[in-house]
Amino acid sequence: MARIADFREGFLTPELVHEFGHLDGITNIRDCYTALKLCCVINTLEKQLFSAPYASKDCDAKMAYFLDVFSSALTNPESHWQDWQDEYKQVTSGFDQLLLSPDCSVQLIKKLGFAVIQCPEPLHYYSLFSHTLGADVVLTMYDKNRYELECKYTQYIQLQSRPVWPRLDMAPLVQVLNVLELGARGPLKADNVGVGPVKGMAKSVRSLSSGGPLSTAAVEAARDADAAAAAAAAREEQGAAGMASSAAITAGTDVFASKAVAGSADSSGGMMGSGDGRAAGAGNNSNKEGEDVSEVAWVADRMTDTGPILRLEPKHAVRSGRSMLTKAQRYGHPCDRPFLSSSIPPPVMLAVVQSFLEFGLKGTHPKQGGWSWEELHAINDTLPMHTWVQTVLDQAASGAFSLPPTVTTAVSGTGSSNFLSPPLSPRMPSGPESHAIPLEPPMPIPQGLVPHMQGGPSSIVSSEDVAALVCGGALPARHAPIGGASRPWRLTYCTRQHGISLATLYRRAANVSPTLLFIKDTGGGVFGAYCSEPWRVGPRFYGSGETCVFQLYPRRVLYPWQRLAAQDGRHIQGNNSYFQFGTHSGLGVGGAGHFAIWVDNDLFEGSSADCATFGSPPLSSSPDFHVHSLELWAL
Repeated sequence: MARIADFREGFLTPELVHEFGHLDGITNIRDCYTALKLCCVINTLEKQLFSAPYASKDCDAKMAYFLDVFSSALTNPESHWQDWQDEYKQVTSGFDQLLLSPDCSVQLIKKLGFAVIQCPEPLHYYSLFSHTLGADVVLTMYDKNRYELECKYTQYIQLQSRPVWPRLDMAPLVQVLNVLELGARGPLKADNVGVGPVKGMAKSVRSLSSGGPLSTAAVEAARDADAAAAAAAAREEQGAAGMASSAAITAGTDVFASKAVAGSADSSGGMMGSGDGRAAGAGNNSNKEGEDVSEVAWVADRMTDTGPILRLEPKHAVRSGRSMLTKAQRYGHPCDRPFLSSSIPPPVMLAVVQSFLEFGLKGTHPKQGGWSWEELHAINDTLPMHTWVQTVLDQAASGAFSLPPTVTTAVSGTGSSNFLSPPLSPRMPSGPESHAIPLEPPMPIPQGLVPHMQGGPSSIVSSEDVAALVCGGALPARHAPIGGASRPWRLTYCTRQHGISLATLYRRAANVSPTLLFIKDTGGGVFGAYCSEPWRVGPRFYGSGETCVFQLYPRRVLYPWQRLAAQDGRHIQGNNSYFQFGTHSGLGVGGAGHFAIWVDNDLFEGSSADCATFGSPPLSSSPDFHVHSLELWAL
């Protein structure tokens, strides 16, 4: 019950009981549903008979009343059917909707403790968060570009049952989102954006995708960003009430606030979302009649709040320092709150939030027992978040945030688009990726799944990378684990062990197949290919359709063979059998105009470009790269 009431998480399927039940000593799903019924009894009766939980009134009367009620409800939950059945039905139907509906999806990014939920309309907290077990930050994305980002209560306490990721102050994210909210409106020159000095860390932040260039108003927003953040810090030190993080955007509110413009994507495929100029209400919620909510701004609660929420608010609420939400709505469920539509498309919102978390959490790990406020302040105070802000704004100003018109149209409509499948990476490659397959390792990794690396371990790929390849479809079925155990991989060639020589690679790889090629470039990119035939020098391409290419960093994604070739914007049946190519000048994977991977005879320089054989974008950190290390493994 404490998990449901405090964390809003319930083990509502046998799979969840099997995976997480040991945390609470739960082995039977019936006990989980009984706990849910008891919570619903308390919620219903408290609402009918007493003050709200956050009011801190009549506590003694509540305790005396509920001790007696709880005893009878625990003994016979069905005797209180009339008290729990309405909320219970709401919770379970919402949970099942997320589990079964094609209009919904849940993505858990475990390496960040981050959950992303997409569904048409807001739901009960118990329905939503029961799908986010193990996550500490949740992004909910509803139709009509309505969003909330919430840090869970798990980060507020010293949680002993599992490791917890540190909480990040969302003020820098608020800062960027407000600039991007304005960015649908007009041009912005890259050299006019500035939020403070950049200290050479820009390349560590992955490229993002959004739509359209930024407006000149956004320039002013960026220039004022450091001053605004300083104002936020000052207000928090003075103990100012209200949303401290919103101070990061209230400095110059006229600059940060924007208009939720009606309509869908503009002709250039820009960031014009599905905002209709009104509050997009949850259920029957709507704003007061005659209230002008066309001007909006992003705000966030203090980091020290029990569960800080980042959301879109009307400009007048931001200016006054008061939320559009009543206290009952703030402490209630998302289905009881009104939402405003953003002009930021869903893929861009997801990419920006994920990039923010990746930058802020880089070099940290989840910790058993949680984090003290002293530790959290120390982490946030030392983060160079101005670098992240500057980099994102520079990318936007340079026009790097362009979504293809087909994607913009899909995410700007009023219907559901299930845009999280496959999940979007903040580093958006060029070219179509409708066939791309995300590679995510099972966590925790089952014993025996990662093969024994004979001659290893690898200096390029991690056990998570290997597990992702084994489970993600990169390897043909004949390489699947037998009895839960993978067959060993044998190191055939490695630049660190065998010298930097293409001739040596060919010699050691003669008559060896299939192989996995792994390359790490000096920009940090990790990528490679599954190659079905032995590497050899020859006048033409060879290999088979089992060949595929993949990227393992900055994201894990697989590109299988595309049997159809693209021509004049259409897909036609073609030969397109350009798999492996070996010469004395270098080796390549893919073809049909450009190699997916090419490395020269010195194994020093290489290139990666859009490749029609696999429909893949450039896989390396830049189209032309230098090899840091290269490995060839025999399966």
